[in-house]
Amino acid sequence: MAADQLASILTGPAGPIPLYLHRFAIEVGYSSSYSGENRESIEDGVRDLESALRAGFFAWSHFPQRNTASLSLDWSPANGFVLTAKASGLHHNVLVAAVRMIANLHHTPLAAHESAKATLGDDADALPARLVFSEVVTSIRIASLKGVDSRLSTRQDFDVYLADDEIVIPQGDLPADVTTCCEGERLTVASNASAPAFPDADLDALEDAFLRLCDSGCFRSVSKIDEFGGDAELFARSADDDRTEIVVDDYRDEYYGIVELANCLSGGRAAGLTISVDA
Repeated sequence: MAADQLASILTGPAGPIPLYLHRFAIEVGYSSSYSGENRESIEDGVRDLESALRAGFFAWSHFPQRNTASLSLDWSPANGFVLTAKASGLHHNVLVAAVRMIANLHHTPLAAHESAKATLGDDADALPARLVFSEVVTSIRIASLKGVDSRLSTRQDFDVYLADDEIVIPQGDLPADVTTCCEGERLTVASNASAPAFPDADLDALEDAFLRLCDSGCFRSVSKIDEFGGDAELFARSADDDRTEIVVDDYRDEYYGIVELANCLSGGRAAGLTISVDA
């Protein structure tokens, strides 16, 4: 699905977008032929995004207040739902994550569907019908936004992350445009100083939150909705000076996802990190 297909059904709010959001709501409408058979997976995806927000993803200047974030999902009898978010402050890039998640949770990638059919062989008829986003979702409307303060972003669409002055890019090997895709290189996240890089991080919880965001397509453009997103792995290892490093292997989504992960790993201190590509 090309990004322009999403653009044809996506309606943003009138006027500029706040730099940090205290509240937002997204209304999703369904085709009359859609029976809502994947409702449970949608609810799971929303819980996963809420957990990630509480871990510090998309928090940036409001990282200390990350635990205030909450998401609610209200189903409509008229075929659809409203996703509502509240927080002390969420960077406007969270809207991109939410829109991408909505698209991916209503779509079965063609490659995945064909792989499942091949695996099942003669039993392939038992597979549920493939979900196609453009046939299921008829409208996505960002219905209301409330900013934390009067500051505004320069955002004009909702499928591209913006690395504005709020986004701290770690030093090292990341490309200048962090919205480009990684090709599966092994990335190492380490501190610049002699102090431990991740003294307060719950590494297992952050790994889980990050990989679930990847599974929901939050760090992959909707233009790649029919592609496999890779099978990223994270693990900790000791460097030569006994500091801990985090290794991200086989990551194939946008580098921006690594930037968000690094900020969470460092407790909101991404400027003190270096990201390198292992030779």
